[in-house]
Amino acid sequence: MSDPEILAELERACFPDDFWTLGSICGTLERNDILYRIEYREDGSPYGYCIGAAAFGEAELYRIGVLPEFRRRGIGKRILTGFIKACPSDTKKIFLEVKETNKSAIALYQSSGFKPVSKRTGYYGGGKNALIMELETVQ
Repeated sequence: MSDPEILAELERACFPDDFWTLGSICGTLERNDILYRIEYREDGSPYGYCIGAAAFGEAELYRIGVLPEFRRRGIGKRILTGFIKACPSDTKKIFLEVKETNKSAIALYQSSGFKPVSKRTGYYGGGKNALIMELETVQ
C-alpha cells in the first residue's frame, strides 16, 4: 500500500465525519513544501500520522491523527514532536488550527509550547470556531 493510501485509511478511521479523501491527500503530497509522517507499530501496522507544510521560515500543521484505540498513550505527542523536528532549520513559527471545543488536542498543543493567537469564527462545519495556535521555535 502506498503512503497516500495509508494516510487516507488513517484519515477515515481518525476523522470519520471530516476526513480528507485520497485525491486530496495525493494532491497535497505532490507539493514541494509538504512534510508528513506515518507512525507504525512494532508489527508494521500504521496507527498515527501528520501532514503539514513548511516554507519561507514558517510551517503549518494541517492534520494529525491517532487511531482511536491508541489515543492517550503519548503517540500524538511523539508525532507532533517529530513534525516540529522535521521542519527546516529556518522555521521560526509553526501554526495550526484546532476546533475550539477539542480540549484534548488543545492540551496536547499547549504541552508542546503552542499558544492561542487568534480565532476563526464558524470555520468548521456546524458553525464551530477554529482556534489558531502558534509555536515560536527556538533558533
